[in-house]
Amino acid sequence: MALGLAWLPIITTVVLCIALFATYGIGVAFGHVHYLFPYISDAGAEYPENSLFSFLFDVAALLILLNVYAQYLMHGTYFKHITHQNGGGGGALTVKSLPIVNKLSLIVAVIASCGMAIVANFPVDEKILVHLLGAFLLFTSSLIYCFLQSWVSYRLSPEIVPPCLSLFRLLLSVFSAAAYVILIICGTVLRWDATKENPMLRYRRISAGCEWFLAFAVIIFFLTYIHEFRNVNVTPRLLFWNTDSQTWDPEVTNDLVERLNDLSRKNKRSDSSRDWPLGHFSKKGRCQPATTDDVV
Repeated sequence: MALGLAWLPIITTVVLCIALFATYGIGVAFGHVHYLFPYISDAGAEYPENSLFSFLFDVAALLILLNVYAQYLMHGTYFKHITHQNGGGGGALTVKSLPIVNKLSLIVAVIASCGMAIVANFPVDEKILVHLLGAFLLFTSSLIYCFLQSWVSYRLSPEIVPPCLSLFRLLLSVFSAAAYVILIICGTVLRWDATKENPMLRYRRISAGCEWFLAFAVIIFFLTYIHEFRNVNVTPRLLFWNTDSQTWDPEVTNDLVERLNDLSRKNKRSDSSRDWPLGHFSKKGRCQPATTDDVV
């Protein structure tokens, strides 16, 4: 089976799991947090785990953005393809709401990634208000994104997403929303009364457990993107800005490639003392190794 772009959600999942378990393990080993359901931020609040916490979650925020943007481009391309097939007419897959929801999902995901970066770089024990703001943006935006993408998956079923997968994403979003509500309620009842001498407060543990559940639910949601991404490949395309037409023109690219080839040939003729031949540029934008015929 072709892997395609499926490596992206896999790497994202690995990085997030390392960030969660590594900081938790180090925190427990050094006695910084209790082993039973500490808050994720508490597990990465003190040195040395806070450095790893900040770095890995910054990387994870970037990877999540790449996942979201790839999903956005894939859906947008499919919408245009179906619209073109139907001659611009309506239909279940070409209604205006789908591209709008697709763009809205991208915006919400960017907010969630910014929230993750805030959580990673503003420790809970130093900038607690900023940290809580980042956590609110992260979890709230993540839930909204999951629900929006669950609806898009349902509308793309069964052409792109199997019905069972769209249903699984919806159930995952519903359970995540329930965990988020419990997290907020229990986290505001006795959250601020917790001390190191009394770390087993019931509501605090329930709230922290819901936070862990919510984190893994979001990870699993992104992991389901493997189904779509395995059929997607990303290839770079070299384009240059045409100052005359104010557009990205591939013809300008071809002209520049021809000039680079001419320059390469002139250099070879003017410098025959080189003991290695110059390469030349192809129209595909790749530098091709020179052959024996190219040597002067």
